[in-house]
Amino acid sequence: MQLSVQGYLQQRKRLNPEIFPYLNCKYLMDFYRSDEPRLWKGYLLIAIDGSKAKVPNSKDNREAFGNSGNQHSGKGQVRALVSGMYDVLNHFYLDIEIEHICISENELAKRNLKQLKKIGIRKPVVAVFDRGYPSLEFIDFLETRHKNHPFYHPPLDLNFGKKMTILNPFPHWDVASR
Repeated sequence: MQLSVQGYLQQRKRLNPEIFPYLNCKYLMDFYRSDEPRLWKGYLLIAIDGSKAKVPNSKDNREAFGNSGNQHSGKGQVRALVSGMYDVLNHFYLDIEIEHICISENELAKRNLKQLKKIGIRKPVVAVFDRGYPSLEFIDFLETRHKNHPFYHPPLDLNFGKKMTILNPFPHWDVASR
């Protein structure tokens, strides 16, 4: 069967883009229900972080994502906030959220963590966050919605070093024995 470039492009436009997240979720569900996932001391090791991403400059993008600038740059550049949840040992992105630049990283991290339930991950999880995430409200979210998962973050002081400290809202979880 011969297909022209124009014919290919026309058929591609008919493809529903929602099929890709759906298929990805189904694949991850199958993978994490199997015995294949690599674990760290019995836990899935995930990392969550956010970043600002440059977006093509258009009126629609400027309205959807907002500007990132200061008092000297005028309109600024169109940027989106992106948050990713990554399985460090199995090399899968479990979720990626893209939102308006004014949304907080914590809110997107909460959306990332909700995907654990959607994917059907039943294994215990250790989640690593950077120093920008800890807040009383976020810790409360972790304690109430993710009771059996320990969470790590770097020290909260200005002397950010290479060592990691633990935020252990779960007194029954003995860090030293793991």
